[in-house]
Amino acid sequence: MNAFKLLLGILGCCFAACCSADEWPQWMGPRRDNLWRETGVITRFPEGGPKVVWRSPVAGGYAGPAVVGDSLYMMDYISDKKEKTDNFERETYSGVERVLCLNSETGKLKWKHEYPVKYTISYPAGPRCTPVVEGGKVYALGAEGNLWCLDAGSGEVVWSKDFHKDYGTKTALWGYASHPLIVDDMLISVVGGE
Repeated sequence: MNAFKLLLGILGCCFAACCSADEWPQWMGPRRDNLWRETGVITRFPEGGPKVVWRSPVAGGYAGPAVVGDSLYMMDYISDKKEKTDNFERETYSGVERVLCLNSETGKLKWKHEYPVKYTISYPAGPRCTPVVEGGKVYALGAEGNLWCLDAGSGEVVWSKDFHKDYGTKTALWGYASHPLIVDDMLISVVGGE
């Protein structure tokens, strides 16, 4: 069994159980401090592990999920080539990055937004940034600097930015890995450059 799928299933169970309490709308949680404030949370898994409520197939990536209401948002990367490079080496991989919206109670796919992308980064397994969910929108940043604002309910594109084309940047060796942040009515993202 793919360990990532099992982990996603366990995370789905944990998040589904807490959906009536705190949501997890961004990297490191509601306050971005990585603290879980719900009560009644188990301190140990039962013998044999937690009960798996659902599983859903996903591809590679380093980003965590964001959960708001009954929706779980995450990113992954699909390539037809085995993404393996030595540390600090760059190779080119063609593939598709995806923003996925799953039902947090069932694991069923609600919608997906996918786009072609060429990876030129080390550790090219997938996106690094957890999506941010705020005000009915999902903000997702891919490993090569593709920033998307999507409608949280439908996945339709509201707007997008391509850091290479729009700002003349070059992707760092490890890719774009700074999670977008919302402060008041601003979306803040590290774009890079000289």
